[in-house]
Amino acid sequence: MSEDLNFESLCREIVKAVSSEIPPFGKVFLVMPHGDSNIGDSAIAFCTLQLFKGIGVEVDLLFPNGKPSRMIARNILNAIDTYQSVVFLPGGGNFGGLYPWNDELRLFVLNYFKRGKVVQLPQSIYFTDKNLESELREAFQSHRNCVLMVRDKESLAKVANWNMRIRLVPDLVSCLPPKQNLGKFEKGYLLRNDTEKVETSSSIESGLSFDWPTIPPLTRARRRISRELARSLPSFFTQVYPSNAIRHFRIEKFHFGRVVMGLDLLAKFKEIHSDRLHGAILASKAGANAIHLPSLTGKTDSYYKTWVRFI
Repeated sequence: MSEDLNFESLCREIVKAVSSEIPPFGKVFLVMPHGDSNIGDSAIAFCTLQLFKGIGVEVDLLFPNGKPSRMIARNILNAIDTYQSVVFLPGGGNFGGLYPWNDELRLFVLNYFKRGKVVQLPQSIYFTDKNLESELREAFQSHRNCVLMVRDKESLAKVANWNMRIRLVPDLVSCLPPKQNLGKFEKGYLLRNDTEKVETSSSIESGLSFDWPTIPPLTRARRRISRELARSLPSFFTQVYPSNAIRHFRIEKFHFGRVVMGLDLLAKFKEIHSDRLHGAILASKAGANAIHLPSLTGKTDSYYKTWVRFI
């Protein structure tokens, strides 16, 4: 079945939702998502940066930096925690236990950034155990001012009884502009080979089956950025300030290069079947006919049922 995302409408929904959570005064902080895992992660990072730039808001970037040193990380959060400030947590599909470090990070922010607002950018929800579900629920509900954005209706149903503000918002990668398709191959399969991998049909042609490359394509740029961002603090966060436009440009360039690599790969095919949500979204952006496949967490199916119009 062919599916088409109304990207302009989704982009308007995203801008409206995020801009309404930004205070007229005070500082805005963004916890940057990991960008070294795959092209989908870079798409999230790049689109998040572009979103705030498009809204016209300067942000200070907080970079997750290895395992937390509780005291130092707590001091950083305390230093920026005011009633006028807001911290945005990265969107994606890592909420609920499959990727424990991401849940540890959001719990840490909720526990130590108490006066300002915390906004969780659009996530898919998939709980792996009841204890973690209870811990996350308690942390979000007990915070004085936080917003949880979810990107599909199934996720919304899982947290519908949480006593807090919850918003249904499209995935931020939907804001990418489309690219012309020059596909030479009829069909390709972009399939997960990670924690969320599911069994696939034996009829898939192995030569046209692939997953995202996991080695960053911009090795020299990555080394330069690592030197720029490296700090002696063994903490959750390294801060980069908006006054340093060169750093922001380098970070955007790094992630943009990876996104272009993904789009160029997908544009080689007239049709892409994928169990990766961002694989399907980027395939559509590349001009290919995107066919979503079932995923372990159900987030691909649920997202498309929520936001896609069938043609």
